[in-house]
Amino acid sequence: MNLIFDQRDERELTRHLDSAVLDIERGIMQGLSEGAEMVADRARTDHEYTRRSGDLERNTVDVPAQRKSGGFEAAVAARTPYARYIEEGTAPHGIKPRSANGMLKFQIGGRWISKKFVFHPGTKAYRFLQNAIDAMQDDVAERVEARVLEAAAKAGFEIG
Repeated sequence: MNLIFDQRDERELTRHLDSAVLDIERGIMQGLSEGAEMVADRARTDHEYTRRSGDLERNTVDVPAQRKSGGFEAAVAARTPYARYIEEGTAPHGIKPRSANGMLKFQIGGRWISKKFVFHPGTKAYRFLQNAIDAMQDDVAERVEARVLEAAAKAGFEIG
């Protein structure tokens, strides 16, 4: 069997394939964006740390997919100054007052204490972002695959 293409057929095929590639790339980006939203929802609602103000949950957001160095990337960001300490924990460390003559003041059991230095034992890492990524990894992959298959079908390709 021989297939013969003239220049017009080749140009039409090239346009069709270029359009299909763009549709599939949009499908990848849509699937990744939806996946990031799923991971952010999981991180906001399924965590072990003690909720205090609700700021961490409110400021854990999905970052829609974008092109990055030859590929695509979507992300989840926890946009509070202390999110890193909740995610990664802290090592034991000393705490000094901000000014040389200052004192640290804090309450223990309703009683105010003043000290020039305290030793903090560190805090546990709660890994709420990493745990959400790990828990949702298969769901995100399925979402991306579904969006790519929809895009391929729209372009006229049947992938089975």
